[in-house]
Amino acid sequence: MHITVQERCTGSAQELYNWWTDYTEGEIEATRSIRVTKRIVSKEERKLLLEDRFRRPVPFTDITEVELLPEERKVRFHSRSSMWESNGIYTFSGDNECTATLELDLKPRGLLRLFLLLPHGKRWFLRQFIDDLKAHLSEFERERNARN
Repeated sequence: MHITVQERCTGSAQELYNWWTDYTEGEIEATRSIRVTKRIVSKEERKLLLEDRFRRPVPFTDITEVELLPEERKVRFHSRSSMWESNGIYTFSGDNECTATLELDLKPRGLLRLFLLLPHGKRWFLRQFIDDLKAHLSEFERERNARN
């Protein structure tokens, strides 16, 4: 399954890239439907290993290998869990109005494969990626406006 999500926000691509790659640990309410606890397992100059423990809607753990590409303002990742295996890249472009793009190739596993067969399952699942990106960009804009 290939997923592309693209959203715009105020600010430069460099500002957004810097904010996006400042990973922190802790509780995250990714969307109204999804709750996650993020942990940084290891961190090198341009590579991170992250562990996301999802508690809602279904409990599972996702392990993500992240590669930072600052010259290109991109973040490449590979993640695996009992629900999926995925390869993706976030790209940030633009000067005063920034565009954030997610390109994701996802192979559903286990319960997710079954869920996507439901009439509204695929639509709900895809909506989570859109809502998550919008929520991140809104948070970035709020923090940016608070600084200015």
